Amino acid sequence: MIVMKFGGTSVQGAAAIDRAAAIVRGRQAEKPVVVVSALSKVTDALLATGRAAGGGDRDGALELARSLRERHYNTASELLGTGVFTGFHGELEAEFDALDELLRGIAAVGELTRGPATWWFHLENVFPARLFLLLCKRAVWTRCMWMRAICW
Repeated sequence: MIVMKFGGTSVQGAAAIDRAAAIVRGRQAEKPVVVVSALSKVTDALLATGRAAGGGDRDGALELARSLRERHYNTASELLGTGVFTGFHGELEAEFDALDELLRGIAAVGELTRGPATWWFHLENVFPARLFLLLCKRAVWTRCMWMRAICW
């Protein structure tokens, strides 16, 4: 077994994710366990949305979230193609709709507390992990599964 971790610039967009998947594909004989974290600059962007909402800038926070949504849609669409992306789109849409609702609530209260802030870590890591899983399945790798592990 080999543990392989990809995050940041190694999963910054479709081409980088495709390269990471090729690296994993080349190590299949070693039974890789793959850990995937946020796309490059997503953590900073999510923190900026939280700061904007916490500071009462609801529209600014939602605009930042819209940019993140578009980036993730474009990356997924480019990697997966129309058929697979259509199925994944609903899942992704629900995550970003939940982010929008969270930002509206934070802006209404005018404060970013620890509870909502921890949700950022969920969103930043779920998308690339689920996308990588879909790539694994598309490549017909024999054993692919998604696991969510978070330490508080």
